[in-house]
Amino acid sequence: MRRVFGWAAAMLSVSVAPTTTASGQGWTHLPNGGWAYFTDYTTTGFFSCGTPRYLIGSCVASGNTVTLTNEQSGSTMTIAFQGVQQTIKVGPKVQRLSLGSFVRTTTGSVPFEFPPTTGYWQRVFSFGINLTSTTPLLASALYGTNYYYRGGVLRGAGQQFGTKSLPMLGIPGAPTLGELQFFHATPPELDPSNETLDLGVSVVATPEPVTAVLLGTGMFITFGAGAASRRRRNRVARESASGD
Repeated sequence: MRRVFGWAAAMLSVSVAPTTTASGQGWTHLPNGGWAYFTDYTTTGFFSCGTPRYLIGSCVASGNTVTLTNEQSGSTMTIAFQGVQQTIKVGPKVQRLSLGSFVRTTTGSVPFEFPPTTGYWQRVFSFGINLTSTTPLLASALYGTNYYYRGGVLRGAGQQFGTKSLPMLGIPGAPTLGELQFFHATPPELDPSNETLDLGVSVVATPEPVTAVLLGTGMFITFGAGAASRRRRNRVARESASGD
């Protein structure tokens, strides 16, 4: 349970906005006769340190940055998550986007080494991302994971963040696409270097689940009405034959 509550606690200060309608963007009719959905999205990162007594050094988190200090060498590393804000054109084909990047800066007279923890499952820090869309719909979702010290590097728990969805507007005549799905985002392994690491994500517009149900209902009603009509014709034919 500790592995789950770490990043969740860091997100408590972030309110998940209810879905409301805003002006601008949305569906656009393309010159080729197709449709494309234009929306913006913004990401903001948050850090939260683990339990201090389990860390051989120190951890200080503030918003989108966290600073780690090695107790033995005194060297430090500051990790800052730089989010993104951009407008995208989305359709039924998967495309690759960025959720943001990790920028690392080290200081000290000796090469930086991550401060280890005294227990294997003691987190060094937790990290979360608030994914927000403001136009044409205002909605948000949260990513989160915990980072652990493993063999000189920091690794996120799990292979990938889970799939997150943001709702879409629907318009008459356009393909029924109910939500934007963000998936295949992998928490990067953090080594002691100053390299900037990008956090990519795949996004696609997906059909609304109720569409299939309604379509199935429509097909059933059509089939049922056709069957009833055939039964009526057959009954009239039999009655006409018996009357003769």
